[in-house]
Amino acid sequence: MVDALPKICTITAYLLYMPRKFKESYEKWIASKSSNRWTLNAAAQIFQGEDPWFALGCFLHDWWTHTNDERLDLIATPPPPAITFEEKKWAAFCAAVVEELCLRTSLSSPAWTEQQDFFLPDPWFYDSQPSPSQREWLLSTTPESFKRRNIFVGGNVLDNKYELKDQFKARPAWEIWSDEELQQFSEGV
Repeated sequence: MVDALPKICTITAYLLYMPRKFKESYEKWIASKSSNRWTLNAAAQIFQGEDPWFALGCFLHDWWTHTNDERLDLIATPPPPAITFEEKKWAAFCAAVVEELCLRTSLSSPAWTEQQDFFLPDPWFYDSQPSPSQREWLLSTTPESFKRRNIFVGGNVLDNKYELKDQFKARPAWEIWSDEELQQFSEGV
């Protein structure tokens, strides 16, 4: 089953273990925020060569640390027009992120997310050559907002500490581990 897991680093893990070299990128990101239209800014940063996971990670942090009214401001403006195929993929990805986040927080998605510019004609697997078991996992777990756009990234692509915190709080700590793991802990293995 291990080989079925994709080689995709979730945004959360990426940010948790972000090397110091990204400090400069983060400072650039903060300096570039001239308005609350950060979806537009995230895509623009990606189009200008910023690491997509860094730009999206900053957007996601902003999303989860703001109120619903502020979140609506964050997503009011669509990404800039995409010219290259690479830009079109990330613009569609940004639209999928916005749609999925709105679904998770019971907000209405902005109308721009339904524009044809934010849908890919051909499937895009983030891991460009997934193994058959990875491909199956990506097809079965990718959130619907991504699938609709022909983007296959897996179900954990938007995992974040804000939602996971609630999941782990809701269950007693001993339920997080299997009986075998608990036995190993008690034996000091």
